[in-house]
Amino acid sequence: MGIDCDSLVRKIKGIDRPIINQFERMKLIMSLNIVDQGFIMQDPSDIIEICKQHNVSKVFKHEGYNKVSHIFGIDDTSARLVIVPDIPELVSTTEIITRIKNGR
Repeated sequence: MGIDCDSLVRKIKGIDRPIINQFERMKLIMSLNIVDQGFIMQDPSDIIEICKQHNVSKVFKHEGYNKVSHIFGIDDTSARLVIVPDIPELVSTTEIITRIKNGR
């Protein structure tokens, strides 16, 4: 399972992110029984080489990727895209930060 490095998260989400650093996030991911391997991506294109090296057959992404025309690891490899449905009851980190800032 791959996670974005801190600088990628910062680039996408803003200067105050991530809240949990890449090493702590990797520990969380690796503590899941269903995860065999973990890696930290320095660039979105890293997934292309990882998919090729490890013969990855499926790449899992959230529903937001339904609207994306080019997905690294899919268009450039033989891997198949699997969309994982969002769970409406869950709250994103962005929403948690907004609630804290607004005193809710």
